Amino acid sequence: MFVPDEVIVSVTSAVPETADDVVGRSYDLQILERSTIPSLDRRLVRYRVPYGRSMTRVLSEMQNDPRVLALQPNYYYRHQQGSPPADNGLQYALVKLDVARAQAIALGSGARIAIIDSGIDQTHPDLSGSVVETFPGTGTGIETHGTEVSGIIAAHGTVRGVAPEAKLLDVRVFAPGQDGQAMATSFNVVRGIDWALSKHAHVLNMSFAGPRDSLLEDSIRAAAGRGAITVAAAGNGGPLAAPAYPAAYPGVIAVTATDFADRLYSLANRGGYISVAAPGVDVLAPSGDHAHQLLSGTSYAAAYVSGIVALMIERDPTIEAGSVRLALAAAAVDLGPLGRDDQFGAGRVNALATLRAIAGQ
Repeated sequence: MFVPDEVIVSVTSAVPETADDVVGRSYDLQILERSTIPSLDRRLVRYRVPYGRSMTRVLSEMQNDPRVLALQPNYYYRHQQGSPPADNGLQYALVKLDVARAQAIALGSGARIAIIDSGIDQTHPDLSGSVVETFPGTGTGIETHGTEVSGIIAAHGTVRGVAPEAKLLDVRVFAPGQDGQAMATSFNVVRGIDWALSKHAHVLNMSFAGPRDSLLEDSIRAAAGRGAITVAAAGNGGPLAAPAYPAAYPGVIAVTATDFADRLYSLANRGGYISVAAPGVDVLAPSGDHAHQLLSGTSYAAAYVSGIVALMIERDPTIEAGSVRLALAAAAVDLGPLGRDDQFGAGRVNALATLRAIAGQ
């Protein structure tokens, strides 16, 4: 899905902004917004396509224009959360991941995690002091998903996160859509990533999914070039769903969800891009109105892995994404068919075993 009447045009940063107006007039487009993305050395221009014109036709008309570096629709992204659970799983995930013993070694100190999401309730008692900066972006208010994901990573109250001393960057790129569900667009997600990189984010947590998007793929590649580690939800489309993005991009740690009995979440995507699994069914997290809730979805599984990566960063601040991926996979508990598979990836992650793996123990 994409915004039906918008197109994103990329130009090199050195091109003067007056050129954007000329391009717009050439194709009868209205400039809505522009933003320079230093990490890509580009300026993004968001145009409105008026009069109900065909998006396919507009893209076709513009694709060979030498003034345009790249162009695409403004894709939509949705959170990867499921329906509220029926039973109380409490904090079984911490036991499954051997978090208590891992926290005797590291608590995530020094790690900066960018929560590219809907906004964090910074007044929630479980997250007091966790957020260090907030993206002055498009998110309007606070939608509970960002708070829930953040709590799994860094809560230190009723709920205890995996990395309670990690610091969070509140990258608010989701806002309520016309159907009432929170939505983000390509334009805003890329702006949020670029801002997070400028604030020295070590980890980009992306608990959402959407279509393949070359602009977002370029942004994630640029983030990797700066040493940032991207963790993403594998998707809640079910066994027959197509690969979900950004999880399926090369280099991204794609996380699927399991329950207390190590069974695969029934709505989880399958595929060769799945890296690892983590608890994501009936997990407890801080939620709206300073409350707590049991939640399901690959969104939350991804957050557990981001927390483990934060522990790794405390132990080795210079650790690279490739080493992180190898350690997570080597220390994982094999589930399903023997060896790596398209359901669980390398298996369920283990915090303590991962820290031992990077220490060579």
